[in-house]
Amino acid sequence: MTKARSVFTEEELEFMESTIGLVLTDDKDYSDDELDDMYWRITEELPHDYDGEGYPLETGKLFESIVDKFLEHFDA
Repeated sequence: MTKARSVFTEEELEFMESTIGLVLTDDKDYSDDELDDMYWRITEELPHDYDGEGYPLETGKLFESIVDKFLEHFDA
């Protein structure tokens, strides 16, 4: 999969890079295994916060948006 970086907003890219060191590029052709590894890292390591009623706070919203895009665009 090429053009992986273009799927995400700058805020989402910065969040992934600053919290778990995940840097995406549009130039690399990512294999299915690489995308699966990224998805695992995102779902296991990316911080996400919710309030007492289960509503996502800012990091929760970013987390959900990133996961949704992985599922939609990369068949993770």
